[in-house]
Amino acid sequence: MKISGIVTAAGLSSRLGEFKPLMEINGFPMIELTVQSLENAGIEDICVVTGHRGGEVEAALKHKNVRFAQNASPEAS
Repeated sequence: MKISGIVTAAGLSSRLGEFKPLMEINGFPMIELTVQSLENAGIEDICVVTGHRGGEVEAALKHKNVRFAQNASPEAS
């Protein structure tokens, strides 16, 4: 059975004041660690939803085998 995963990384992170997906934890962006956790669980089909700073999120994951979907209204996330 194939299991898919969706990671939402489209919001503004306005409450935190820092863009959560790119915050570093142990030298890695949080979004990369999130995707790695899904991969470690055996999930092969991963879609990352981007919006605000989407290009930076995609660049951080360029070496990962993930698909991207664009949220056209990240301010509503």
